[in-house]
Amino acid sequence: MSDFWRQCEGQVIDNRFRLRHYLGGTDDSAVFMTQLPEPQSKKAAIKFIPAGPAAEAQIALWLRVMQLSHPNLLRIFDVGRCRLENRDRLYVVTEYAEEDLSQIVPVRALSPSEAREMLEPMLDALVYLHSNGLVHSRIKPSNILAAADQLKLSSDSLAPIGESRKPTHKFDAHDAPETAISPLSPAADVWSLGMTLVETLTQHTAAMQPGSQADPAVADTLPQPLLDVARHTLRRDPRRPVGRPAPARRDRGAAVLSRSDHRAGAARGSADRPRDACTSNHCRPNGCTSNSRSSNS
Repeated sequence: MSDFWRQCEGQVIDNRFRLRHYLGGTDDSAVFMTQLPEPQSKKAAIKFIPAGPAAEAQIALWLRVMQLSHPNLLRIFDVGRCRLENRDRLYVVTEYAEEDLSQIVPVRALSPSEAREMLEPMLDALVYLHSNGLVHSRIKPSNILAAADQLKLSSDSLAPIGESRKPTHKFDAHDAPETAISPLSPAADVWSLGMTLVETLTQHTAAMQPGSQADPAVADTLPQPLLDVARHTLRRDPRRPVGRPAPARRDRGAAVLSRSDHRAGAARGSADRPRDACTSNHCRPNGCTSNSRSSNS
């Protein structure tokens, strides 16, 4: 299918966006390098997806995302609908990213310090999205990108909290188990980030036994406090608290530690808080203790 998409190089979309170079894709979607019109005239990425029955809803969602502004969220510049190779397609134009984590992890694992540097900005972006009623829904290494020397989450796959996954979605280890039958939630993003953390540190996702209801196996060799963060975010049941046997053991969401900001008044060490009640604003890798509290500074 890549040959088909490469044939599209050189075409101009809506008299504004020339498809300069095919970057990658699937049978149904593709990403090209393009250039923003004057006066910005800088590199950008344009992604195409099929225009199905929900096309207008998708465009409306992208327009909503265009109004968001966060330094760790890939910016959307434009959206639209077009005919490409005699097929009706939607397109979204975003910031151009030089690389993503899926290009690095197969070559080498991240060091603990690199993993922490990745985790913090991703958490900031998730807190922002969740506070705006959105979930990312597809956190994985390929959607954590480097753009202009800054780590950013992709923005084209966001969804409203409470929406169900699309029937065409291919389920993988990064998807929280409950999303197979339940609506998307901030807690599902917490799972995805935890699985991504394990993958960046070990070069593979945490092992899950088919048909088992046990939590994924996370290797004891992961350094602390990242080991605790990974285990707490990968609780299979988002509603099940872990209990209090060990001071550092908490539920899926309680590993996400609160920030020293307007959320600092909330308790963050409860061993009885289920993961679906404590989402991304509770995940910080530098404070995994059951009695820790944050304070405004």
